[in-house]
Amino acid sequence: MLTSSSSPPRLLLISLILPSCDSKSPPSDVKREFFTDSQTHTTCGWKGVASYYNADVNGKKVSDVAWYYPQAKDKAKDIEGYVAFYKNKVEISG
Repeated sequence: MLTSSSSPPRLLLISLILPSCDSKSPPSDVKREFFTDSQTHTTCGWKGVASYYNADVNGKKVSDVAWYYPQAKDKAKDIEGYVAFYKNKVEISG
């Protein structure tokens, strides 16, 4: 699991192919030992600059599996630090 069992949804890297959609988790629920920082950064006009994570679970490496806004702009402070996962790169259950 990539997040703690107490936080729905639980994120599992079992199946890596699902319809594209996003899911967000509080930063405290993400098990960082499965992630490394990506060199990818994108910019949203109202949220700010996003940083990305790569995942490595059981030898399966997935690039840019998740993103977050480490310093969101004022109007997006409620999502600052939250980690969003691509459903087409992880299986979400729970």
